[in-house]
Amino acid sequence: MKNVTILFVILLQLALSAGSGRNEVCIEWVSKALKAEGLEHKTFQSDIIEGEASFHIYLPKQYYQSPEKRLPVMYWLHGSGGKPSQDYRAGGGRGPAAISKHFGTAMQEGKIPPMIIVYPNGLRKGMWVDSKDGKTPVESLVIKELIPHIDKNFRTIADNSGRLIAGHSAGGYGAARLGFKYPELFCAVSMRGAGPLQEVFVPERGPEGNARTRGRVLRKIYGSDQEYFKRLSPLYLAEKNAEKIRKNLQIRQIIGEKDYCLPANIEFHRHLEALDIPHEFTILDSVKHDTHQLMQVLGESSSYWQFYRSVFGSLKTFEQAESR
Repeated sequence: MKNVTILFVILLQLALSAGSGRNEVCIEWVSKALKAEGLEHKTFQSDIIEGEASFHIYLPKQYYQSPEKRLPVMYWLHGSGGKPSQDYRAGGGRGPAAISKHFGTAMQEGKIPPMIIVYPNGLRKGMWVDSKDGKTPVESLVIKELIPHIDKNFRTIADNSGRLIAGHSAGGYGAARLGFKYPELFCAVSMRGAGPLQEVFVPERGPEGNARTRGRVLRKIYGSDQEYFKRLSPLYLAEKNAEKIRKNLQIRQIIGEKDYCLPANIEFHRHLEALDIPHEFTILDSVKHDTHQLMQVLGESSSYWQFYRSVFGSLKTFEQAESR
């Protein structure tokens, strides 16, 4: 009987150890490499996670054609459930390859200034925050390590005038909260179909299809703590840093008419208005919560491209960068 008890204890310990290992494996700080024209997969050593972390980077043709010049950077944050090495859902058109083609073509056609695009690895459900339990410090990794790494290893305009942060869905939420929390690091924020932008984050409130996901994210990322969620939210950060945001950031908010995030986006728009924070707010007719559909519709709009020209200015920006 004693031997049976010992065997049971050993098996239980092994099972718990295996379970813990599986949890660690799920934190994929190094994603699979995605191959596409102009797109590269890179890794760097992180002190924060004590290991390697990956990112994808798109370097436009102008980066190689003019090696004496520096270029601005757009940090593109992917949505929840996606990974930077995927096109996210069946049919593609939503990942770094499609996004790079979308912007790369516009650069070649002269619609927007040439820019580097960085795709950080925000994990499947990292939400672009430091989780309350400390296991997924995505925010710290991006702000404290990735941005300095990019500026050190690529020819960037290494100040806030050369950084735009953008994203779709949870990536739009991440772009808003990181841009609003660190307005001294960026010159612009672009949100598409951003969420969660609501004040309270619970499974019972929001799109029915996402209820279970909200529950898991609330537990794993925010520790089931509504106050923690609130302190990290773009709503709260807009209030806290309103003066700096007004001074430093150009802000654009785009949402589809049929996007389930529309109600919260309208409330967020009104919140920014109440704080007297200038921003562009656009509702696109008949558009759902779909990056690919958004890009198709927006690509035909001259005002859409004008935002990037306004943010990064004329070619003088790049000429001045040569002397830095």
